Amino acid sequence: MQLALILSVVAPALVAAVLLAAGLALGPTRAGAWALALIAPLGAVAAYVSVRGVPSFPPSDASVWPMWLALVVAVVGTAVVGDGAASRARWPWRLIVSGLTAWLVCRPLIAASWTAGVAVTVVGVATVVLAGIWAALEARSVQVTGPAMPLALGALGGGTAAVLGASGTALLAQTAAGAGVGFGLATLLGLVRPELRVSSAVGPLIVIAGGFLLGGFCYAEVGLASLAMLAFGALIVAVLPIASEGPRWRTAIIYGVVLAVLSGAAIGTAVFPELDPTRAPEPAESESDDDYGY
Repeated sequence: MQLALILSVVAPALVAAVLLAAGLALGPTRAGAWALALIAPLGAVAAYVSVRGVPSFPPSDASVWPMWLALVVAVVGTAVVGDGAASRARWPWRLIVSGLTAWLVCRPLIAASWTAGVAVTVVGVATVVLAGIWAALEARSVQVTGPAMPLALGALGGGTAAVLGASGTALLAQTAAGAGVGFGLATLLGLVRPELRVSSAVGPLIVIAGGFLLGGFCYAEVGLASLAMLAFGALIVAVLPIASEGPRWRTAIIYGVVLAVLSGAAIGTAVFPELDPTRAPEPAESESDDDYGY
């Protein structure tokens, strides 16, 4: 078990190192963007294989679908739609992928117990939130090069993993951590290669993190407060003013502090559910002296 946990970190890091080297060697080309886009999904697959073995397809667990969809986003999206946030084709692509992610994750509940109104509300809100965060971070990643955006994406992946782990979904937590590990290496690389741009990696990571968190919300104990704080952290990063002068690591520090605070709050509400105002209090056990004949 300990070996599997170690491999779930080491294997994604090795995968990311190879992809980062390929991305740098290929430069600002479609192939280079492709290599960087694969960091999150291949890191997630490496972590999953290390812990559970080769995943089945289609997955027996609906919560695992985002890992496969992220591969589609990385391979097909970068090749067909491109990785530039200014591309008009990006918005329909984001909405389609986000909606498909939400529907596949929620499909067992939709088939089993949800009414049409609940299904449309949950899937619709999740689609808009995922596509909006994806667009905002992708636009910022086009503008900001160097270590800042890899650090932000890594922090989102780490925060997602911590919230999932605290909510009792160990497999998803380890898989999400694998998706985020590579961005730690990318942050270090960005310190020495300030031209590093990771815009193509945003979509796959958002699909994994958002899809896993939605699965944790539907099937485990992830609360709305944790979801809101992680989403708020991502949006703050997307709208914070960019320093036009000074070292690029200064922006990275600002992003890191913002996400550390909000991710810490999200983890806190996951560890201590009573701090989440959106959760209904658990009913107290009542004592009774009545004898029912048992």
